[in-house]
Amino acid sequence: MTTIEVRMAHSLGKAEALRRIRTKAEPMIASGRAPIQSMEWTEDGARLTSANSEGTLLCTDTEVVVTARLGGFVALMSIGAKKAIEDFLKKTLE
Repeated sequence: MTTIEVRMAHSLGKAEALRRIRTKAEPMIASGRAPIQSMEWTEDGARLTSANSEGTLLCTDTEVVVTARLGGFVALMSIGAKKAIEDFLKKTLE
């Protein structure tokens, strides 16, 4: 397994950052456009799961941290996965 971590600073506050992430992520997951199969939401973020990977999203008042353990074929594309997460967070938290 390959582990990646993405940190993205924001000035939205925890509740607003989580609201934006959830609003954008849930339709993507439901439609199959995201490689994540499910997100189990918590007070501070979410647990992420897919076929060969798992991770967490942790949100504070000033930062979002996504940590993922990538397995199988996805592990070979860890640089692309990290970039995709960065792009998603950047667009979502603007």
